[in-house]
Amino acid sequence: MQIIIAWATDTIEIVEVRRTDLGELPITRPALEAHACTWLLDGDETDLERAQAYAATRGYQVYTFALDCETGLADARKRALGRA
Repeated sequence: MQIIIAWATDTIEIVEVRRTDLGELPITRPALEAHACTWLLDGDETDLERAQAYAATRGYQVYTFALDCETGLADARKRALGRA
């Protein structure tokens, strides 16, 4: 099984770029940015427990996918944002 760690961070998204040379600030809004990394491509239950222990110390989430799943990182990022 693939073991993937995912998390979301708060960030600022620029909605409209303005004339900063004239002192105008860009128009922004808060947004969430998703991140994901592969812990192991072929892990077992022991590896999963280790990944969960690491993720718990940082507030991350752990997801598992089948070995033949090609969209594991993208799916984990969607789940971290709550869109899946």
